[in-house]
Amino acid sequence: MIDVSPYISKPEYCTGCMSCVAICPVDAIFISENNYGFDEPIINESRCIGCRLCSLYCPAIIMNRTMSKNLKVIALKRKNTKKRKESQSGGAAALFAEQIINDGGSVYGVANTQDNIVSYVRVDKVENLSIIKKSKYVQAKISKDIFQNIYADVNRRISVLFCGTPCQVAGVIQYLLYKNCNLDNFYTLDFICHGVPSPKLFQDYLLLISENKEIIQDFNFRDKRFGWHDHVCSWKLNGHEYFSRDYVNLYYSHLELRESCYNCIYASVSRVSDITVGDAWGVENKYRWFDDNNGVSVIIVNSSKGLSLYSKINEAEIIDIALSDLNQPNFYAPTQKPGNYIDFWADYHTYGLKYCLSKYCTHHLHNDKYTISNILNNTIRNKLISIRCIILNFLQNLCGEIK
Repeated sequence: MIDVSPYISKPEYCTGCMSCVAICPVDAIFISENNYGFDEPIINESRCIGCRLCSLYCPAIIMNRTMSKNLKVIALKRKNTKKRKESQSGGAAALFAEQIINDGGSVYGVANTQDNIVSYVRVDKVENLSIIKKSKYVQAKISKDIFQNIYADVNRRISVLFCGTPCQVAGVIQYLLYKNCNLDNFYTLDFICHGVPSPKLFQDYLLLISENKEIIQDFNFRDKRFGWHDHVCSWKLNGHEYFSRDYVNLYYSHLELRESCYNCIYASVSRVSDITVGDAWGVENKYRWFDDNNGVSVIIVNSSKGLSLYSKINEAEIIDIALSDLNQPNFYAPTQKPGNYIDFWADYHTYGLKYCLSKYCTHHLHNDKYTISNILNNTIRNKLISIRCIILNFLQNLCGEIK
């Protein structure tokens, strides 16, 4: 009998990056859904040959790449407001992705499929980038095929950009190191991560809001029609559009995150990626003339490759900022595990998600459906904010920074 216990990281540290599944030479590791609805790797002892490659390259056990510190910090917003609204914040990630594709490369990011399965996909055409734009507040699935496609692209010596959570970026890097790849043309972009919610809870939520088990269409985790500073989900069902903050409230309860998120080694100023992006929360205070409520990204460049890619970016308004200007707690430390975490999951398994939403979150469900007038009012409000931003920007250029 082979002792497999040291081979894969303990559940409280396993991020579900699935690099071990991609690396195993005998397909002895399979993916199983745990009690919290997260995919986790399980070793088939009857197939395992004891090579220990899974543990040698597991980023939760060992990182073979030194994490970098921040070389440059800026706030960015796309000049084209329409395109910026297609992204979750200022459109930074989309600009990097467009540059890679225009250089003849490929981009890997997270898409929400028509059947609402959130997973990593490959994109090599600018017109198809829309499927990986905007945040998806759920852990994305990654298949062995994606690892193999990344390897094939890197091996072809085309430029490749992988966009994902820091832990998933680390997993892909470890896989490519195992494959002994030249990483000169491989670029990585992570984001300041709050933690990854359970895919099972997301699917349960979709069932809860659906009528007659119809497929929810165009689920938007953060509808920007309500402005960058607001957070409202939207979806379509049977030709009608609905809005709610229920899933948002669940997300910010911190109760539905993966166990490893509370011990995250990547929630740090030392980053594993070439470039880190996120919402530039905080600019609305010191740089309020720059915030028109249509979204502002923070870009943190962490490597010389990141600087090289950043230097190619145009079609954007940019200001230099300091890390201390940002309000991003997860850039310094992981999300704290709530004291009622165990109670939440016990109630979920006993009574279901609807009960938990009522007990643990500010819960409205179908009573929290917004109307066209809500959207109109927010549109007018955002227009007024944009006008204020233009005026403040003009005064800023005349008089210097407005305190």
